[in-house]
Amino acid sequence: MNTVESPRSDPGFDIRAWWEAAFSLEKLTPPDLALHRRGEWPVSLLIKNLPSGYETPDGTVQRFLTDLTSTSLARDMDMSNAIAVVAHKSSIDVGELFEEIRRVIEFSNDTVRRRCYYCVWLCGHLAIPQSRPQILAATLHPFASVRNIASESLGKMGGKMSEQEFREVVAALENRLDDDYYRARYHAAWSLGEIKSLESVERLDKAIAIEEVRYVRSEMERVREFLVQCSSQGHAGGMS
Repeated sequence: MNTVESPRSDPGFDIRAWWEAAFSLEKLTPPDLALHRRGEWPVSLLIKNLPSGYETPDGTVQRFLTDLTSTSLARDMDMSNAIAVVAHKSSIDVGELFEEIRRVIEFSNDTVRRRCYYCVWLCGHLAIPQSRPQILAATLHPFASVRNIASESLGKMGGKMSEQEFREVVAALENRLDDDYYRARYHAAWSLGEIKSLESVERLDKAIAIEEVRYVRSEMERVREFLVQCSSQGHAGGMS
């Protein structure tokens, strides 16, 4: 918590540590906070601890896009700008924002530090429907961290999908159940539960049988049981 609340004037302030500390705290939240949509609580902490100058939406999108285009291999993005976008999302046309992002990066292979990671996160957190094809492409990114956040974002986006869109999302997530990165496997299973992919029980069985990371296997088992229960109760998946 001290890292999240650290003033920017501190000589040792690290913007990435500020971001990572908030999401690490989410894993330690008490049960009453578990009711929040994934990512909402840490983002609320970061919004409360934004530096001065972010109080209004004026210039927020432009500041984010300027940082996006100027970020190089030498440094990470300033995530204050993305958090500010979330803070003022009600005043921002997120569809237009996505089109601007899309002009700058290629979601399937952009390798400028963690730029793609943060953009996938933002699209998923804002649940921008137009971004779904790009997030699907990001599940095949060469960076494991991007594949992980893409897998999580597909579940966070929710919303109704066409049958074709639903099939594409399910296929992408089921493929990530074999990912080399254990976090991508974890979030692929989590997202299959979020979209209620009832057809994925058999695929989860296969993944569970070979999963060596205990907490990943536990999540796969939890999602499998959830889907079986949904099927027995006649619930439908995320198709419109």
